[in-house]
Amino acid sequence: MSNTETLDADVRRLVSDVLRVDVADLDESVALVDYGLDSLRAISLIVAVEQHFGVLIADDDAEQMTTIAEIAHFLRGVRR
Repeated sequence: MSNTETLDADVRRLVSDVLRVDVADLDESVALVDYGLDSLRAISLIVAVEQHFGVLIADDDAEQMTTIAEIAHFLRGVRR
């Protein structure tokens, strides 16, 4: 598995854990609010991503990450 595939899988797993949605049911391009993301779960998700990947995510950046694909894209940019 490549680094990109691993990153994508890790993001999907974190989203799955926070939103309590089976990984197989997640589509990377669907808005996370469609899976039940609310403000409290959004905070939990950002904290989980920050802890797992060892990054800090500014509030402005977090607001732009509305899908799994956008989270993964952001992480690929900061992990270069």
